[in-house]
Amino acid sequence: LAGIGGPIVTTIRALLTPQPMKEMRVKNEYVHHSQISTSMGVKISAPGLEDAVAGTELLVLGPDDDLEDLKEEVSEGFESILSDFEKEPAGVYVKA
Repeated sequence: LAGIGGPIVTTIRALLTPQPMKEMRVKNEYVHHSQISTSMGVKISAPGLEDAVAGTELLVLGPDDDLEDLKEEVSEGFESILSDFEKEPAGVYVKA
């Protein structure tokens, strides 16, 4: 997961989604999941996510994966997002 200071490596405690037909913004009970297989809005409970960038790709380290390769892939993806728009020295940036 990409963060403001670089890739974030953490252990996920819980994957949470809102109740069916409810919004995440409304305070309700969440449904706990052991895995998510489709693209959907998910609340991730894990330590160290204070500087995480919403909407960036989350990669899972498997037994045959190299941590450094995955961190590099996350960094490249985040840099490509930032390079897609022009920046000014002051102001607020929004990318939809």
